[in-house]
Amino acid sequence: MKIEDFLFKIRRRESPFYSKLKDILLGLIHFNLPAPKFIFRPIYELLVFWRFLSQYIVEKLFYVPVFRSRCEHCGKGLTLSNGVPWIEGNLIIRIGENVMLDGNVFSSGRMHKDPVLTIGNRVVLGYKTHISVSKSVKIGNDCLIAAGCMILDNDGHPIDPNRRLCKEPVRDNEIKPVVIEDNVWIGTGCVILKGVTIGTGSIIAANSLVTRSIPPYSIAMGVPVKVVISGIDKVYGKKA
Repeated sequence: MKIEDFLFKIRRRESPFYSKLKDILLGLIHFNLPAPKFIFRPIYELLVFWRFLSQYIVEKLFYVPVFRSRCEHCGKGLTLSNGVPWIEGNLIIRIGENVMLDGNVFSSGRMHKDPVLTIGNRVVLGYKTHISVSKSVKIGNDCLIAAGCMILDNDGHPIDPNRRLCKEPVRDNEIKPVVIEDNVWIGTGCVILKGVTIGTGSIIAANSLVTRSIPPYSIAMGVPVKVVISGIDKVYGKKA
């Protein structure tokens, strides 16, 4: 009998024998050892401590030096929560102090000379945020960019279908820099497209598509994004 036929008979409980066998297998699948806390809780705490310590050692002695060697400039206090960011292309990277990167992707096309990614001081880039640079993306100080965001100063491919068929790159006049000013908070899953400037102190709600520039101290959301509150520095009595 083929193993597939045997498993099929067990799933179907085709006889008392197969039914009993299925019960035994389900019992094994759902089996758990007793877990007295006075035994297993110390083991758990040791496991958490070892995980933190080993990650810290590898990060500080390996990941950080390797990544800093790839940057044109990188300030002190860098944290790499999920290893060395994935870097594609001829990107120039300039990073300020006390920056946290979390498994990010930085990419650039090789068709354009000297694309520059600039990240200011005390910036947090969330897990798997992807930044694509053909000329310039600049992120100011104290910015919080959540997980799963995309920031692009280019379309990736030409709009003209004939040029796409010919595998042509985007042209210089189709690339527009992105500027994210100081103290901006960008929510999970946002997409920031070319030519956009997000003003100081603004908030972009999760899963928004930013196709236009956002004034300072605004809250914006939607697909495409719209400003829903402006002057939040006045609402809260001080600059955000």
